[in-house]
Amino acid sequence: MNRALLSNLTGEFKTKCKFELGNGKDILFWQDTLCTVRPLKEVFQDLFRFIDNGLITVDNFWFQVRDEGEWRLNFRRNPYDWEVDSMGRLEGLLKDFSVLPDRSDSRT
Repeated sequence: MNRALLSNLTGEFKTKCKFELGNGKDILFWQDTLCTVRPLKEVFQDLFRFIDNGLITVDNFWFQVRDEGEWRLNFRRNPYDWEVDSMGRLEGLLKDFSVLPDRSDSRT
């Protein structure tokens, strides 16, 4: 099968799948569909432009301390005034999700 066609089919299939968050090791934070109907890179295009790594997994943004955890997003720079609202919306989406270190990620 044509590699480009296969790659396109795989990408389209992944955009139709939603992930159920477990340990976050198999879900790409910006590329996969987790907490919205589209990947975060499409929903938050303004923020995606100044990230360090577009292929980073969810577990790299989650920091667990004892029984509690928190999201820590890494960007190349601080957001400008017009990007602060998007940052707040992203943080608002993430507050309903937490990484479960003892469980694997799955697709729904």
